[in-house]
Amino acid sequence: MLIPTIIMAITAIVLCLLAYQKGTVQLNAGFKAAFSMALMTLPLLLLAFLVAGMIQIIIPKELIAKLIGAESGIKGILLGCLAGGIAPGGPYVSMPIAAALAKTGAGTGTMVGFITAWSLWAFARLP
Repeated sequence: MLIPTIIMAITAIVLCLLAYQKGTVQLNAGFKAAFSMALMTLPLLLLAFLVAGMIQIIIPKELIAKLIGAESGIKGILLGCLAGGIAPGGPYVSMPIAAALAKTGAGTGTMVGFITAWSLWAFARLP
């Protein structure tokens, strides 16, 4: 996790320096755009992490293993596809939920089904 953070920090610094070379107006416009995006995305991101944390605590691991664990077979894969299809938001919402499900015992096939369904036919993006 540290390496992607370092790469993102270096990229941000380089882009800020490039914007500064074009003038402080460009740099300020970039900061303003970043702040606006953060205000729009941050509440959804925090709620997604809250949901992911609550999944790990509230839903018993035995139930997760039974419904969508490695031994659940096609039923687990179909449930994963259904859950992925109804998962709202972008990757910053669905990936923490997928990570929480995987951490509580969901099978690999179920997780592949979840992420594939989310990326291909999420109901929120159909309209």
